[in-house]
Amino acid sequence: MQTLFKTIHTWTGILFGIFICLVTVTGSVLVFKQSIEDGLGPKVAAASPGSARVNVNDAATQVLAAYPGARITRVRLPNQSRNSYMFTVEDADKRTRKVVTDAASGRVAGELNTAWMDWTVDLHRNVLLGKTGRQLAGCIGIILFAMSATGVILSLLRKPRWRSLITVRPGAPWRRFHYELHRSLGVWSYGFLALLSFTGIGLAFPDAFRSVLGRAEKPVAVEALKQRAPAALALLPFDQYILISHLAVPEAEITEVRLPKSAKDAVSVRFHLRSDLGEGSRNEISIEPERGEVLAVQRTSDQPFGVRVQKAFTPVHYGEAGGSLIKLLWSLAGLTPCILFVTGLVVWLKKKPRRRAKADAIIVEQPEEVAYEQAQMRRSSSAAM
Repeated sequence: MQTLFKTIHTWTGILFGIFICLVTVTGSVLVFKQSIEDGLGPKVAAASPGSARVNVNDAATQVLAAYPGARITRVRLPNQSRNSYMFTVEDADKRTRKVVTDAASGRVAGELNTAWMDWTVDLHRNVLLGKTGRQLAGCIGIILFAMSATGVILSLLRKPRWRSLITVRPGAPWRRFHYELHRSLGVWSYGFLALLSFTGIGLAFPDAFRSVLGRAEKPVAVEALKQRAPAALALLPFDQYILISHLAVPEAEITEVRLPKSAKDAVSVRFHLRSDLGEGSRNEISIEPERGEVLAVQRTSDQPFGVRVQKAFTPVHYGEAGGSLIKLLWSLAGLTPCILFVTGLVVWLKKKPRRRAKADAIIVEQPEEVAYEQAQMRRSSSAAM
């Protein structure tokens, strides 16, 4: 059994280690995606306590003046840490731009241009291969989950002392040091890697999880919009949708307004509640675009248990719940597979030489490892006395 687990663990790591490292390292970066974008984006004046914000309609007017012929598809509203509106704009050439405006004045500050971040997101989620890549990324998650489990099982099958299982002894020879670092780091990080890989699998194969955990039903009133005949779309001002949303859910923090593509679609207003897991906005108010009628209010807390579990995958996977400390831990956990890959590769490449003596295989220890083991035995004997 031990030989089987060792073979599976070793060769899976050798064959897929590079791919696992690419996905997990990019995930370590994406944990801080919002902070990076805010830091690298166009600069706006910092908000002062009690400072007024320009009406979102006035900010939208300045954006459309700067981009003639463009169409605004969504707007992200300011919050306590971000003193800006961010408009997603489709220009006359059908290119999508993210335009940042100062929340205090409505002045267009510039565009958020982080193409390298979009590339990093695509690499992490889709391995740069679109929908097929999403499934490949899910398979990498399955491999990471299996490798984490087999690594821990393999360590336990050797029946080591718990102290040696979770520590790295000083002064060890090169190969022994890497072996102990590989083993102890794998044990310490197992829980993190299992959680990250499992939630990543859930995000890569959502339909498979929905078939087991359940699917959120679309509100009937929202579905009824799709039966309407095509017509010219007449929209209300942004602030009207925000006001309607505040009246529907007074305790909500409105975070984003998404405009429909046609009269068959509803306006989607995203909001955050204090009871929500994480920083994201996964609650939604659907509004009839022309009359401003509230069609549905969908709170995550009102969904069946299985749907709530699925919606928790994203905030858990990207460390949104728990603040900066959790983000830091998640980011460090994403780097551990690289260390495990390197240390495991060193141990595998520096195998102990073997020689045959009759029918038995005798392992010939390298001199420095023999001396190290003898020193450890002497220390153990001294401690026992």
